[in-house]
This record gives sequence, structure tokens and C-alpha cells, in this order.
Amino acid sequence: ATDQRGNIGYSNILRINLNDTMTVDFSSIDPVNIAFGDTTSINLDSFANDPRGDSIEEWLYDPPFSACFEINPYVITDGNVQITHIGDSTCEETFEFTAVGSNNRMISDELKIIVN
Repeated sequence: ATDQRGNIGYSNILRINLNDTMTVDFSSIDPVNIAFGDTTSINLDSFANDPRGDSIEEWLYDPPFSACFEINPYVITDGNVQITHIGDSTCEETFEFTAVGSNNRMISDELKIIVN
């Protein structure tokens, strides 16, 4: 190893710092606009990143029930979700989607759904 002054030294210790924090970012599609009575499909996995390369085991969402929207499937294991407007008027709601990775590592982001 060479220090800033150009001196060469030796060490048996090597330290490597890695950022292995999972991330989820819906900002590129937020808000999602749905037509009255319509359905939209989203692959949640495409908005998540795990530097470890571990798979996402499941997606959770909150609130779990809505008078305005239906989320299918109820248990999201492959990232693919369909959001359907089921209300009788225009509305909007913010859902928090949480990616659950291997070893129960979790990360969340919010996504606003709007019916026009």
C-alpha cells in the first residue's frame, strides 16, 4: 500500500466496505393513474434492487383493504400485481409496498394510485 506521501507499507489487514442495503423506488411511476373501473398491472420487482442479488420472497402492502381499489393477488410472491378500481366514484389512495427479501430483509416505498 502507498500512502499520500508515496511511502510504501505492508499490512495483513484488508477492509472492504460494501453497501448492501436493499432499495425500492417508485418515483418513476408515482402517481399511477387508473381510468374509472379499469385495471393496471405493475411488476413491483422491477422497482427493487438488492446489491446482494438475493431474491424478493414476497411483497406486503398497507392498507391491506380499500373501498376504492382491489389488489390481486392478495399474496404477492412474484412481484406481479394488478390494481383494479372497484369504487363508485373517483378517488385516490397511497399504498406502502414492502419488499421482503431473503433473511427477512425489508424495504418499503409509497405509491399513490389515482382514479381519473
